[in-house]
Amino acid sequence: MTSGCARAGIHRATTYRERQWDERFALAWADIEQEITDKLEATALLLALKGDVRLIEFLLKARKPEMYREQHLLQHAGPDGGPVQLEALGIDLDKLSDRDLASLQRLVTRATTQP
Repeated sequence: MTSGCARAGIHRATTYRERQWDERFALAWADIEQEITDKLEATALLLALKGDVRLIEFLLKARKPEMYREQHLLQHAGPDGGPVQLEALGIDLDKLSDRDLASLQRLVTRATTQP
């Protein structure tokens, strides 16, 4: 990206701004990104087939995650190992709007998926 912008004589921020406002430009950008990803995947596959064990592992995890990805299970429990009771915290979810509930869900997801 940076070298392409330098060759075109424009600042990198200009391309990001243009992508926000020009749908055709954004679609062309997405197409190029997909082409690059396809080429990277093809190259990785060739290297893996030549015996690169790390790439073999990576590609298997990507193609068949249900079989090859690492499994982690994190559970939170309330008193006596039961479910966490939000009511015990004094939280009435009925008072929240759909937007508030969506924000809360994003926060809970972030809190439970980050290390």
